[in-house]
Amino acid sequence: MPSQRTNRPTGYGTTSSEPIARWWRDHDVRLHWSGVKEYEHPAVGRLILPFETLTLPDGRI
Repeated sequence: MPSQRTNRPTGYGTTSSEPIARWWRDHDVRLHWSGVKEYEHPAVGRLILPFETLTLPDGRI
């Protein structure tokens, strides 16, 4: 069962902070078709994970 926290609208913080509202309004969301994500995991160390976005036959991503 989802918690109240996960049910908040994505722009929730924009109502409580002008700097966050400005950032949210101005940030550029782009689809990255492929790339590499790097994470530093505390137990296993550095993770380097390549990714690729696939398109389904009906055109959905």
